[in-house]
Amino acid sequence: MNLFTAKMNKTTENSFCLPCDLDSTKRPLNSYVEFKFIRGNRTLVPPSYSTGWRMMPFHLCTMGFRKPGCSSTLEVGDREPLIVQEDNFLFVPAGIPHRFTEDEHGMRESLWVHFLATFNGEINLFSLFDIEPFYVSDPKMVARFAALLTEIVSIPQYAGICDSVRFQVTGMALINELLAFAKPKVFPKNHDENIQRLQKALSLLHTSQKMPTTQTLAQLSHLSASRFLAVFHEVIGVSPGRYWEQIRYERACKLLLGNLSISEISEQLGYSDAFHFSRKFKKHAGLCPSEYRKNHLEP
Repeated sequence: MNLFTAKMNKTTENSFCLPCDLDSTKRPLNSYVEFKFIRGNRTLVPPSYSTGWRMMPFHLCTMGFRKPGCSSTLEVGDREPLIVQEDNFLFVPAGIPHRFTEDEHGMRESLWVHFLATFNGEINLFSLFDIEPFYVSDPKMVARFAALLTEIVSIPQYAGICDSVRFQVTGMALINELLAFAKPKVFPKNHDENIQRLQKALSLLHTSQKMPTTQTLAQLSHLSASRFLAVFHEVIGVSPGRYWEQIRYERACKLLLGNLSISEISEQLGYSDAFHFSRKFKKHAGLCPSEYRKNHLEP
């Protein structure tokens, strides 16, 4: 029966399939991609409002819906300021300084989502691509992005199984749309193997309350200390110590979404005191924790 089924499948394939791919079987990389929602909403932005300069460890997708005659000034990194008047979609990758400033006329409605896209649980998916902030005003494309963001923010906070599946499917669809604006980076042939080799070390970095030693991380990766540092920098792009600081910054930003005091957050993250934490945080974000807490939730 199995042989008969196999022959029928092959006959069907030969008869009806277009000759696009001689081998219809697929062998994807043994990795998993995950959409991690941080926060999102639909917000009314008042006239003359400014987010202030901010730099988040999360990716930002935002839609701007305006009445005729209303505009916003968008500043991203060191680019020339952009005056935005029509309905639009904007993507800003994590770690890019940006600021929105409204004019004194009317009110903008903003649909926005902060999120992470990771593979194998820890690694930033967009680190595999060259992707810059981009702005879209084409009505059809704006409508597609608006539908995706609306679906994401409308899913209940405490989602059941069906809603959780719908959430990940919609998140994957959003990531797929964003990757159309990205160019894959070129890596050495053994790059995928090195990613797998670093998994235990990356997991420890993300779960440990203290910075692990290089020797411990190297042993988990079955590499010498010097070889581990070289492989880690090749795959992640920074040293383990720098990566650890990025993780703590990401944790701090998430904790600032809640109600813990600055002192409680600094203690939870292992800083010596609130002043030390504030100084380190400002080095990453460009503003102190209290300013970040006030500004970062806005679109």
